[in-house]
Amino acid sequence: FLGASAALKEFAIFDVTSGVPTELFAISLPGTSNVESLYLTTNNIYLGRQSVSGGPELYQFALSDLLAGSTIPRATYEVGAGVSNIAGVGGELVVTTSRSPSDIDRYTTDALLWQTNNARLSRTSYPGLLPYASDRTDTGVVLLQRTGGEEAIVKLHTP
Repeated sequence: FLGASAALKEFAIFDVTSGVPTELFAISLPGTSNVESLYLTTNNIYLGRQSVSGGPELYQFALSDLLAGSTIPRATYEVGAGVSNIAGVGGELVVTTSRSPSDIDRYTTDALLWQTNNARLSRTSYPGLLPYASDRTDTGVVLLQRTGGEEAIVKLHTP
């Protein structure tokens, strides 16, 4: 799986089982915003983009649909800012954005709630949050925060 610049195909899946990677298919999303984040679960792929004027920044694709050749997203969500990182545990996604100070948005993975614009569960601001520094654990997501030259780890519990 590869996320890339809007000047290219923003997302592609490659077969890497042989010596030479082979592109299985690629998606070019509308507009000129780059894909900045990608998160993969067993059944879904989530793509986050730079801020898009009047359009969605967060995409949900069913992996089975993509492998069957469909490039239509299951759902999209207008975040209102660039999506710099996506991590998740259970039925929730933790999304860092390009807002200043960096915001953390929590979303449900339920596609039906995305379609009715009700997927965001909460928004919290963390001054000094490093937008690309996060990872998931079995019980939550950890983020790196830098304030006054000091770094700290922020632990978020998600279901």
